[in-house]
Amino acid sequence: MNNLTQYQKLQEKYWKQLCQFKFDLLYYDLHFRKCVMIGRFIKIIGAIMTSFATGAWMGWNHIGWVRIVCPIVIFVLQAMNAGYQFFPFEDRKIELRELIEKLEPIYYRIEYDWDQVAEGSCTKEKIRKLIYGNVQEITQEKSRYFRNDSLPQNKRITQKAKAITDNYFKNF
Repeated sequence: MNNLTQYQKLQEKYWKQLCQFKFDLLYYDLHFRKCVMIGRFIKIIGAIMTSFATGAWMGWNHIGWVRIVCPIVIFVLQAMNAGYQFFPFEDRKIELRELIEKLEPIYYRIEYDWDQVAEGSCTKEKIRKLIYGNVQEITQEKSRYFRNDSLPQNKRITQKAKAITDNYFKNF
């Protein structure tokens, strides 16, 4: 049997909202970092492979297949390097950075308001207004992003974001 008062239930609801929002921010940040790493990996591998193919072409152009394969490899790598900004992770990277920048101040305000909610200095009505105001504000900001794409779910990122969130609130 649940012996929580209505006030305690509202406090718990606010706390769960705070925890979920922190998780969301960490999830977006980890996805952003993954997109950055993919971009860097493509650039680095492209540069290394282009250098290798150019060297092979210059050094071994007397071998028939090298004269054919190396220019093709160089062309493909240069095309990939020039066009990688059109890959989905590049758009996600931009949108995630903007989304995080919009949501972080909201999160910090929600965390700040938690102190008043936790100490009991807010009325039940004020807590309700905070909860639904937060939902409305977060939903409004999120609705501006990922209109033409979606953020794929990633189990590893989810687990890592959950672990970081849990650790953050252990020391909160």
